[in-house]
Amino acid sequence: GGALVALLLSLPLARVIYRNLGRERERWCDDDHRCLAINVRFFAACSAVHLTGWAVLAWLAQPDTPAHLAAIHLGWSLLGAQAGWWSLYGVGLLGSLAFRRNAMGFGDVKFLAPLGALLGPLGVVYAFAAAALVATVVGVPRLLLRRSGSQIPFGPFLAVGAVAAVLGGAHATAWLATCLGH
Repeated sequence: GGALVALLLSLPLARVIYRNLGRERERWCDDDHRCLAINVRFFAACSAVHLTGWAVLAWLAQPDTPAHLAAIHLGWSLLGAQAGWWSLYGVGLLGSLAFRRNAMGFGDVKFLAPLGALLGPLGVVYAFAAAALVATVVGVPRLLLRRSGSQIPFGPFLAVGAVAAVLGGAHATAWLATCLGH
């Protein structure tokens, strides 16, 4: 519930950041802010419905039943969606503050949230890390050869990262557990 409240409270902060920072041509107009508000409210409503379904299932289900298992998966799915949303939404807000320009497209946020619902919170971490690694390997030479400040879409790298998380997430978790002595 707290993440939903924080999400709604972040709208005024986003308005200040995206309206006042950056170059004139990159600043958001009222339509941009309305679109963000609609998306944030839609995601908050979907999360509230998801949370309600999880709470009802968790309350009604007896342990070790299919309904109990569904409640556990719904909970992890909600956490994954929140992790996906907040990771890129936060990177976008903080990056825009740091670089004084729009640092992240909002489509990436909307893309990683449902991926997070599918992959879970740890899968979001794996997907984001793999996406950042692949984007660095591909993007740095591309930027060096262009010599101008161009933008590189992050969505395709998120898709590659999600595939890597699906294919290698269990191995990565086992490796991390071994490294941490568990």
